[in-house]
Amino acid sequence: MIRYLPISKYCSEYGDTVGAVDKRLKRGIWAFGVHVFRVEGIKERQVDIVAVDEWKGKEKQKCRVV
Repeated sequence: MIRYLPISKYCSEYGDTVGAVDKRLKRGIWAFGVHVFRVEGIKERQVDIVAVDEWKGKEKQKCRVV
């Protein structure tokens, strides 16, 4: 399994937007260095798929069907 994806690839594969990722970072929902980070020598930010999947699992547990 690939753990890290460039943000553009992550957005196209997972149906997300760069703007939504930026909002999560700005609001503190995601943490820079945990969910998103920069690699020296690579211009585009990288998304940690494992960390994002863990976050999604926690968010799913918060939801309940009424």
